[in-house]
Amino acid sequence: MKKNPPLRIWLIFVVLFLIIQAVIYYLPNNKFDLGISYPRNDSVILKNNAHKPAHKIIIIGSSITNEAVDKEEAILSMSNEQEASPVLIKKVTGGNDKLALMINRFDLVNYIIKEQPEAVCIQSELAAVKLSPEHVFAPDILVQLAQENKVLLKKMINGFETDTNKLYWLNNELIIVKDTLSFRALNRRIKTKKEIQHVLDFIKTLKNKGIKIYFLDIPRAKQFEQLTFTSGYKDSINHLFNWYNSETGTKRIQYSGTTMFFNYYRDIGGHMNVTGRKLYTKWLIKTLQNELKR
Repeated sequence: MKKNPPLRIWLIFVVLFLIIQAVIYYLPNNKFDLGISYPRNDSVILKNNAHKPAHKIIIIGSSITNEAVDKEEAILSMSNEQEASPVLIKKVTGGNDKLALMINRFDLVNYIIKEQPEAVCIQSELAAVKLSPEHVFAPDILVQLAQENKVLLKKMINGFETDTNKLYWLNNELIIVKDTLSFRALNRRIKTKKEIQHVLDFIKTLKNKGIKIYFLDIPRAKQFEQLTFTSGYKDSINHLFNWYNSETGTKRIQYSGTTMFFNYYRDIGGHMNVTGRKLYTKWLIKTLQNELKR
């Protein structure tokens, strides 16, 4: 004969359920949002660095920015090697378009004012483009997944002791093998002025505190840009940034370095691999150093 669970088990289950519900109800929503990443304190970053940075910059962006810009210590080292003013660049990033979330629920304005950077760079798309999940392509996402699974299978067969380790996407080194992949990017839409009001207010508040503001274009693979950045799209986004400039004086920094092909990225959507990140970060350091000398 089947027995029902003892009353004690039911009580324990009910109590645990109520505790979980209470935590979900009383804990602020932003505590559950693991997509927001804030940098470490300056004292921790500079602990083992002999050079005090002449410029401190905060970059705000999506995961595209997070993987395009190297770590703080690496940036300090690169800027010293370039025999120019040492630069400390700190990243505040979130998956997809979370700038409004950062401002409204994570008190981004007061965080930046407290950090006292010389300048803030905002990933251009967060200020201008209604982002779609453009990294999801069909059928080419299947090519991407097949590469990942093939590498993972090799790792498993070899007990995870294999040279393919450097290609695995968790280590940011998955390489798109062919630059001629044929893919279809989803449509992008320029935000309306109503949709960017929070960005405009954000910029004006920081500029009133003496903080310089820049829009930062993160480069995508050349083939991606040729397909996605149509003449109509370019005209629309240029018009919006000209409007930003007339309203706030904010400058847009567009990439002008070495042409970026798919072999500098770990996926089709624009996340750079280690090689691409080093290349772009060096260009960015030099560009910002020159910009802040003015």
